[in-house]
Amino acid sequence: MDQIMQNTESHSDWKRRGEAAEKTADVLKKRVRSLYNEGAQTAIHRQLERAREREEEQRRKRDVMSARNAELQRNSAVLEETVARRTADLKAILDNVTFGFIVIDADCKVMPGFTRSCEALLGRTFEAGADACELLGMVGTTSEPMFRMGIEQAFEDFMPEEVTVEQLPKSFVVDERRLNADCRAIRETSGAVENVLVTISDVTALFEAERRAHRNAALVGILRQKSAFAAFVSDAKGRIAACRESIEDQPFIRRSIHTIKGNAASYGLFDVASTANQVEERTEIRIEEVNVVEGVLDTFLTEHIDVLGSDLANGADSVEVGSDELDVLRRILDPIDPSALQAWGQSVIQRPVSELVGPLDEFVARVAEKVERNVEFRAEGLDVKVDPKIMQPIVSTMTHMIRNALDHGIEPESQRGDKPAAGQLIARFESSEDSWSVEVRDDGCGIDTDKLLAKALERGDLTEQAAADLGPKERLELIFLDGLSSREVATSLSGRGVGMSAVREAVELQGGSIAIESTIGEGTRFRIEVPKASAV
Repeated sequence: MDQIMQNTESHSDWKRRGEAAEKTADVLKKRVRSLYNEGAQTAIHRQLERAREREEEQRRKRDVMSARNAELQRNSAVLEETVARRTADLKAILDNVTFGFIVIDADCKVMPGFTRSCEALLGRTFEAGADACELLGMVGTTSEPMFRMGIEQAFEDFMPEEVTVEQLPKSFVVDERRLNADCRAIRETSGAVENVLVTISDVTALFEAERRAHRNAALVGILRQKSAFAAFVSDAKGRIAACRESIEDQPFIRRSIHTIKGNAASYGLFDVASTANQVEERTEIRIEEVNVVEGVLDTFLTEHIDVLGSDLANGADSVEVGSDELDVLRRILDPIDPSALQAWGQSVIQRPVSELVGPLDEFVARVAEKVERNVEFRAEGLDVKVDPKIMQPIVSTMTHMIRNALDHGIEPESQRGDKPAAGQLIARFESSEDSWSVEVRDDGCGIDTDKLLAKALERGDLTEQAAADLGPKERLELIFLDGLSSREVATSLSGRGVGMSAVREAVELQGGSIAIESTIGEGTRFRIEVPKASAV
């Protein structure tokens, strides 16, 4: 019994324990499920939270982007308005300044975009495609081919701009106004020349002020050398009269105008020299153009007759006889000695060369500065007395020899090698029993006769056979051929090939002769001999 009761109690105990275990398991399951559910909700919450944060960030970015776009649009509108306003201001300025801009292409045609101020400067309306040479008044002058060739070379871009566009003609006269045209190459980013910019300015007032200053200086110089200036006036008027009588002889007229130009420049008569240069540039010189040169000279003389005096202004060929000469004349006349009287007459007529040559020092200095040469000039024998009627036509052509020596002969300092940095230029006058002589000598590069010969062949002055037969002396004398020059492009100084032919013509008309000696690298010497017998 006791055993049965023990077994019964033991069974009940295990039953209670089982129920308790089940309850515990249920509690544990519920707890596990609760913990699981709570953990899942926390992860989802975090994911949702992050999603909301990303959406909020994107919204903020969209708002910022929208604000920035709005600001950019406002700034763009302001910038466009500013650019438009400044463009209008710039255009107004460019269209109203006293200088203008045109852009030309390789054919010298004006491209779109030129400033309207150019029309006021040039005195005409024009459109894109207009010819720049025509607008600048170059058509029919020697400046036209020079300008077109320079533009062509600028676009080819084989040589530096200093040799192409910067050497183009810069001064033009349009409707009595003096204009300055400065050219510059416009390059692409690759460096190739795209166009040429021409800046045009009216320098009439500046030119007039400089002209007055030069004129005053010229008057002072003239008054210091009255006799020489009177001889110049007489010579110039004589040449102009000869041009009227030989209007069909274009080479003669060109030589005469060229000589007047050089001599006028030596006295500082730049209006006369400039006018003569413009006339000389014409392909054909007419009598009207010759008259214009004389008119400019007469205007100068008339305007300053109160300073120069009527005799000087008219180029009067007068002779002043001092008391010593009169005493000699009285002795000759009592009794009369014909040979002595003739000798006396000659001595009275003759004048020192200094009274004929004019301001050579100033002329050399001006030309040397223009061609950028360092030169030491010396004139010797200026006290030699000569017959002005014979020697004036020859002395007046000396400017050609001097100008050629400076422009063609004497080298720039960088090219003189072992020679002194300053080139040596000497003009010497001598008198002997039978003749007068004039010598011009330089220590420059000498005359390149090969280049002269090539030019003569190119122009058709010589045949190949005749060229082959020339000796050294004959090759040098090619320099006297009318229109022949070793320079490729003519300038206002030289290059037309008429200066040396004018010298020879003047010498031969007085029965004289001219000889040349030249050595490459050492220099050139011209010597003129004029017999005194022609004076008798």
